[in-house]
Amino acid sequence: MKAMLDYYKSKVLSRMQDSIKMGYNLNHEEVCEYVFLDYTYFPDKYDGSNPPKISFVMKMRTGSDKTENDCSKPFTELMDYFLKNYYELYLKRSS
Repeated sequence: MKAMLDYYKSKVLSRMQDSIKMGYNLNHEEVCEYVFLDYTYFPDKYDGSNPPKISFVMKMRTGSDKTENDCSKPFTELMDYFLKNYYELYLKRSS
């Protein structure tokens, strides 16, 4: 079971990496080249109100870095929504 959970945790991060990069690049002139991210919180037991949390750093084509704190509130809320939904999707697959 632990191996399956680790697999799904990595799949969620992979999906989020793509979503952050694509979401940012669709809405900004500055281009994001790569996204580094990791969990800041991952629930031991999910009750529907405690989804995981991530932090991320986007590497921009210009060489600068942007974190989730540099993004607009609507963008970070959308990424939180994606994270919760990806997580719930993988939870359903694992049960």
